[in-house]
Amino acid sequence: MKKVLIFANMPGDISWQLETPLGGLRAPLCLAHALQPLGFEVAIATNCISHKNEILGVPLLAVGDDKLCTWRKCLEGAGKIDVLITLSRLDLLQFGLGFRQICWNHNPSVLFGVPEFGRPLYFVTQKLVCPSQSSAQHQCKWGFPGNKIEVIPNGLDHSIFHSRQMAPEEDRLLRFVFIGSCSPWKGFDIALDAFLKIQKKYPSATLKVFGDSPPWPVERYAPPMNLVLNQEGNIDWERIQDQYPGVFYRGLCYPHEISSELRQSGFLLCPSRHEETFALAPLEAQACGCIPIAPCHGAYPERIESGVTGFTYLPNSPEILANTICAALESGISLEQIRATCIAKSQNFTWGETANSFANLIDSIPPLRRSSAQLFRAVSGLKKVTSQILAKQ
Repeated sequence: MKKVLIFANMPGDISWQLETPLGGLRAPLCLAHALQPLGFEVAIATNCISHKNEILGVPLLAVGDDKLCTWRKCLEGAGKIDVLITLSRLDLLQFGLGFRQICWNHNPSVLFGVPEFGRPLYFVTQKLVCPSQSSAQHQCKWGFPGNKIEVIPNGLDHSIFHSRQMAPEEDRLLRFVFIGSCSPWKGFDIALDAFLKIQKKYPSATLKVFGDSPPWPVERYAPPMNLVLNQEGNIDWERIQDQYPGVFYRGLCYPHEISSELRQSGFLLCPSRHEETFALAPLEAQACGCIPIAPCHGAYPERIESGVTGFTYLPNSPEILANTICAALESGISLEQIRATCIAKSQNFTWGETANSFANLIDSIPPLRRSSAQLFRAVSGLKKVTSQILAKQ
């Protein structure tokens, strides 16, 4: 039985969500559960704070901070492992010898560790797993060796995201959903402006917003007129909901609550400015019969065939998004047929398939050995800067 350690970035206190994980813990936990029946013993290490030593049956090593010296001690104390999988963190692979090393990319930009340590980390990494072709192409563009990249799509938890008990078409048609951080990077301002344009034409339309609400970076993105901020620079949800009836902020919610809303809603708005590495929210919506609408960039075109399993558009502006919504509502195309196709296509994504692909990849790569001349060259190039960073900590 191979022992696998997955490192997931999840800073802060996660005790409140140990029963139903959110964010950075969901994917590694789903992979851990799917690997267990295949003969793997899996534990999750994270930089979070937790008073428990397991999460839903998976051992949890909560190291409490993100310092490299703390991670090195955690790795040394984890005992013998056969496989190390880190989420988007190349820098954490430099301490590992004697086992297989995989970086699982969930990052839309340059991988963590490269700015600090430089490209020698590419040689320490045996395989980089990207969840989409778009993500793989971007990493190649940024210099990662293409022969070390494997594309393995993420899975979907069909026990949570499903099409049972969907609302009738006439009840869900004008119900819109936004899922994700209410930030310019996820395009929340684009979604809000587009919805308000739609609401002028369809006054009964509603928009439910799920996600965290960080301070708006006004120095980089001037907030549009419809986006009301308070004195601290945060979105003023009370004023927005008073000013725009039909807009409802739900905040951070558990996946089963989001699934319930998706089964009652007509469309998911995904106007993300950055290019998504996998586009999970549209896939979750499709499984619930909710039609995603997203810009035609990043991984979105891999999840959405426009007019068949959703709608895509460019450029990514409130006007074009609103026009795309109107076209979907008024073109005469069968939205019920699109919902049915969405549900059927979503069944192709399971964590069982993802785990099988990971298992085959693990079997195909040898453990890193100290005799590897290439590894020694890479590590020797990192030695000086690593020592400097560890000394500061």
